[in-house]
Amino acid sequence: MSKKTLTQIFNIKRVKGKLGNTLDSEEYPNKTLLDELRISLINDIMEKDIRTDNLNDFIKEEIDEHTKDLDITNLERNYLYTLIDNEINGFGPLTEVLDDDNITEILINGPKEVYIELNNELIKDETINFINNEHILRTIRRVLAPIGLRLDKDNPLVDGRLLDGSRINAITSPISPKGPIVTIKKYNTKLKTMDDLIRVGTLTKDMANFLELAIKAKLNIVISGTPFSGRTTLLNILAKEIPSEERVIIIEDAPELTLEGNNIISLETSKNLDDERVIETARHMHSDRIILGKVSTESANIALETMTSGIPSLISLHASSINDAVDTLEKLVLTRSVNTRDICLEEILDGVDLILQIKKLPDGKRKITNIAEPSEIKDNKLELKNIFNFNNIKVTEKGELTGVYNFNKERRPRALDKIKGRGYPEIEDMFKK
Repeated sequence: MSKKTLTQIFNIKRVKGKLGNTLDSEEYPNKTLLDELRISLINDIMEKDIRTDNLNDFIKEEIDEHTKDLDITNLERNYLYTLIDNEINGFGPLTEVLDDDNITEILINGPKEVYIELNNELIKDETINFINNEHILRTIRRVLAPIGLRLDKDNPLVDGRLLDGSRINAITSPISPKGPIVTIKKYNTKLKTMDDLIRVGTLTKDMANFLELAIKAKLNIVISGTPFSGRTTLLNILAKEIPSEERVIIIEDAPELTLEGNNIISLETSKNLDDERVIETARHMHSDRIILGKVSTESANIALETMTSGIPSLISLHASSINDAVDTLEKLVLTRSVNTRDICLEEILDGVDLILQIKKLPDGKRKITNIAEPSEIKDNKLELKNIFNFNNIKVTEKGELTGVYNFNKERRPRALDKIKGRGYPEIEDMFKK
């Protein structure tokens, strides 16, 4: 009989995997034996055509058959049961790490090369391993099944959003000759509010208060950062400060934002529909606020036009620094604009109130390094002025980065008068010397 995948054998919908009592490896003196049993069990059940109404009994019988001549403890037997149960009802070796909220990223470079990001540190996890490349493929196909994507030779590259909001990127041959390479950026369920960002040191209390008032006063804000810098998490938390009575239109290429309210409309862009047309549609939907998950060459020009036309907007783009953010926005706008560079800079100065730069620092921590505003055009360049910035960065003996947040009270920001003029005079208290 030809081999079948686990999905074909069990033909069941995925349910939450059981964590079980997978104790520390020190509890098992013969770890090699257990791993050999795991491999033989998985290979064996793939050869069998079994029914789905007696899985528990089947697993127990298989374990009994494979261990009948071995002296293993009940703990070890339970360990084997959990491993096989994860293969059937969960996501195989990934079941527990996907369920662990402390793990924020999973990288699979090969059957025995799995890395996880834990507490902002990327480490190789020796406890996670696959039998072979085919085992990785079977597991990732189970992960992808609920979102309707498949990884195989006809579809060797997959980039998508899982049901819990986590992002998955997976490639296999012929793009990756060595076999499947997988990156899973897990949705951070621990960071949901401004207070959470303060707690982990992403920003200060003054910065949070300032941004809360800026959102309520309907300032146009650009959030800049590199991939995996925390840009989307920050956008999501800022968006939650939008007053509940507003009608908010969210535009994304894949659902990421989790706003709750009675008047929240989510739109998705697609390859078959120009981003510009989607934003144009949003502008005609009685929108009080537009949120653009990622600026593209198709959307930048109309996004800037939307901000200058009076519809408050929150937009996000990829850039490595606060100055690069301006250059990137300028270049993206000019690809679709008939205006000159001078006019483009004037539009950015007129339309953008604040630019936020968030970075993942070398020690793994994420910080808003700048909150700045466009101030003037000088020598054919748009000048930025920091309101808050993170500087004097030093490395401690433990390898952690420390620094000081500078709150520039010496200069009165243009944004201050806008916030005050839109009904939030308490902003003045923050800038009293």
